Amino acid sequence: MRFPALVLVVLAAALGCSDASSLLGGTRRALDGSVDTAFALDLPRFDVVPIEVPTEDTAPMDADAGLGARCPDDRFCPPGLRCLGGRCQQDPCASMENTCGAESCFAACVPLRDPCAGLTCMPGHTCIDGRCVAGCYPVPCAGVNCPAGQFCDPGTGACLPVQPCTSMCPEGFGCHIQCVPRGPCDGVTCASGQFCVDGRCEDNPCAATTCPTGQACVNGRCIDTCTCNPPCNRGPGDRCVFGACMCTPNCPPGVACGADDGCGGRCAGACAERSHVCDPMTRACVCRPSCPPGVACGADDGCGGRCAPDCAEGFRCDPDLGRCICINECPPASTADSIACGLPIPNRCPTGPSCGTGLRCPAGEVCRDGRCQCTSTCPDPATVDCGGPLRISCTGASCPGSGTRCPDGQRCADGRCVCVPRCPTTNPATLACGTPIANVCPGGPMCGTGTMCPSGEVCLGGRCQCVPRCPPVSPSIITCGTNIPNVCSGGPSCGTGTRCPAGQICMGGACACNPMCPAPSTVMCGAPIVNTCPGVTCAGSGTRCPPGMICRMGECVCNPSCPAAFTVACGAPIPNVCPGATCVGTGTQCPAGQVCTGGACVCAPRCPSTPASAVPCGRPIANVCPGGPGCGSGTMCPAGQVCTGGACVCAPSCPAASTVTCGSPLLNRCPGATCPGSGTLCPAGNTCVGGSCVCTPRCPGTPLSSLPCGTPLANVCPGGPSCGSGTLCPSGQLCSGGVCVCAPRCPVIDPASVECGRSIENICPGGPSCGLGTRCGTGQRCVSGRCECIATCPPPSTVACGSPIPGGCMGLVCPGTGTQCPAGDTCMEGRCCHRTCSTTLACGAVASDTCGGVCRGTTCPMSQVCNGSTGVCECIPRCPMDATCGQADGCGGQCPGECPTGRTCARDPTEMGRFVCSPAACPGGCPCGQVCSFGTCVALCRAGTRLCGCNSCCNTGQLCIAGVCMGPPG
Repeated sequence: MRFPALVLVVLAAALGCSDASSLLGGTRRALDGSVDTAFALDLPRFDVVPIEVPTEDTAPMDADAGLGARCPDDRFCPPGLRCLGGRCQQDPCASMENTCGAESCFAACVPLRDPCAGLTCMPGHTCIDGRCVAGCYPVPCAGVNCPAGQFCDPGTGACLPVQPCTSMCPEGFGCHIQCVPRGPCDGVTCASGQFCVDGRCEDNPCAATTCPTGQACVNGRCIDTCTCNPPCNRGPGDRCVFGACMCTPNCPPGVACGADDGCGGRCAGACAERSHVCDPMTRACVCRPSCPPGVACGADDGCGGRCAPDCAEGFRCDPDLGRCICINECPPASTADSIACGLPIPNRCPTGPSCGTGLRCPAGEVCRDGRCQCTSTCPDPATVDCGGPLRISCTGASCPGSGTRCPDGQRCADGRCVCVPRCPTTNPATLACGTPIANVCPGGPMCGTGTMCPSGEVCLGGRCQCVPRCPPVSPSIITCGTNIPNVCSGGPSCGTGTRCPAGQICMGGACACNPMCPAPSTVMCGAPIVNTCPGVTCAGSGTRCPPGMICRMGECVCNPSCPAAFTVACGAPIPNVCPGATCVGTGTQCPAGQVCTGGACVCAPRCPSTPASAVPCGRPIANVCPGGPGCGSGTMCPAGQVCTGGACVCAPSCPAASTVTCGSPLLNRCPGATCPGSGTLCPAGNTCVGGSCVCTPRCPGTPLSSLPCGTPLANVCPGGPSCGSGTLCPSGQLCSGGVCVCAPRCPVIDPASVECGRSIENICPGGPSCGLGTRCGTGQRCVSGRCECIATCPPPSTVACGSPIPGGCMGLVCPGTGTQCPAGDTCMEGRCCHRTCSTTLACGAVASDTCGGVCRGTTCPMSQVCNGSTGVCECIPRCPMDATCGQADGCGGQCPGECPTGRTCARDPTEMGRFVCSPAACPGGCPCGQVCSFGTCVALCRAGTRLCGCNSCCNTGQLCIAGVCMGPPG
């Protein structure tokens, strides 16, 4: 038998499976050779190269049976069906059960319990899927019992939830749907002797290697999976698994700390002394400090140290001082901005070191040497509106230049904000093919055209054209030799059909008889086996014989057989079914209740089935066989008696005290026997006290809230304790001292509806005050029961230039003066000035305006614009409407434009500033592991990942199984 190197495929081969579905929860059998074969065990790593497990390519005779037919894998089911649980069934992934979206959906029957539970294999064998196979292999799910609704992942040994589906699975298995990323090996078919890695076919060095049973091929050589060098001798639990030692530590419950774990290490167990614990690092018993909650700071911890419990927030325990001390802490650095310049910033601890001084100053001033001083720094032009003057806030002095702040998407040019040409974020694939995409700014260069076309078409030269492709039909449903046309008229041919009647195959475009030999067991013994096709012969001859006969040398002869000894009379010889043949021994058949001894049937000593309680007390019970051992004596007595010493005597019994009248003696049912105590039976509501029934004090079930306030509630028993008095009062009153009084409460009224300072009275006279009203006139507020003016200052831009700013309240003086001027004028030193700048001032040049301010030039040559922030003339790219793809834009760049029919203008993926005419789609698609980007095939996986199948990228530590990345995502 040929074994592949990868463990799971080896196991599948050892089980005789056509794939590894039983080991991988139904995962397909193509495996990636670059995975870690050690799984979660401490095993060596190999450059492992897997091989496909050889399978029979010819479908079984019942392959055309369709739904429900037996199958070893998917290839043996008709199109549209999957092999699940050994039967051809509808694929759940092809129904509404598929919720995987862009990921691949894969359905499988997964084991719901360990199939190896309770099965022990001989040395040199491993239990896989409930069967012992030769070799020593890691089985991550061995001994793992998952909760209901979960199954064990054979790749990690962890329990995962079952995503249920409706397909039928064998007993102990459940239907599970798994969503997995697409891999680069999906759809890749490699030649014999090769396998797929990251989307490419590579030679398999194990393809021509045959290994003995129990060995596996790694890089073209066989290794013994059960032999380790050096041998595994770390302890009784050490064993060799796939050529590496794996030891299972043995630390049962209650083991002592430091005990030998059987693997050369020590157990973390219990310690003899209660005050000691087992150190998890050293596996030695160490003293455990005792500092219970509430212990004092600095108290002895029982191990030679001192306790340091938690103190109040902001304090810490000093064990040496034996008290909690304040933790020095300064407020955040931002606090300095909220404290006046020069004032100290206090430490959280009163005796702590100083935290510096505050830095808060009025706008335009900075704190220097503990005093606020004016700053002469000019504001950043980007913080002032485009064209606005730059001034020092604390002195009013002018600064060169002007503001450049504009809204997003605009820039400052010649003192005003203008739109910055840019393309919208519209995806061309959402617009109809050929639809122009306009620039965000009117007059800006065009941004290409839409590319949206119906499914199966691509946008070429502004028109949707059909993409040649073959229809999604299997050749096996098209008559042999019939041409399969392309979906697009004129597209390349899609081959011919291969469907033929049962018993025929398609060869050279015509149906021919499919040679097939019936099983020898279906042909009479010695008769030749006739092939289904004329002129073709079959090797060997038939072996079918009547029941009880076997085929030997082409003839049916009697098949010797001896009946079981218990079917032949005791002592009689056992006859063989074939004349002349003999059988060893004699028969052992005897009537019920007898045994065969020395060739004769004798009675088998046994006791009768009659119970001892059905035989009179003291009467002996005889054995069924005369002379057999006795079976004891009976124990049956009349009611109220017991069997004692072979005689029936009265069974003493005392009545329950609660069934006898209070004070009466308890009489035993047997003469001469006595009972302790006396009866306690009394009428309901009474208690037995001193042999007499007396009333049991208790209150009636009447609630106090149902009786008028002050009305007494009497005890049921005269002289019993009082049960209180009633508390019922009218609504809005409460019961106090047996009298209903008003319950103080405030009226439902808004204080803002009552005049400022006026008291809001309680509903009950003499009740507590309900506060004061807060209502004041417009522009006022209620302060300490009086209405006061709300001080406000209007913005300077609403007051005439140079005029004082009036306050909203009498005596209020607002700082500064007004700045309001006619449109186009600027308020300068208390007067309105019409500010103008020269229109011919060059870009970047600075000059005085008519108001004594500063102007910046913006004049540039034609086709250029002035950048207000840099003062440099910049070129304006110009691309005409009829520009060709890659045409110069006049500024050293290129324009998007027209391309020849069948190609589209797109940015070069390697040089984004360059436009090239690329195919609208990648001709013939892209190789495995690549995707089409702007007509160019580029690599799918980024650096640090590796291709799995054709559509997936695996991270480090993941396994690539059947084109799917499995394991942690990294």
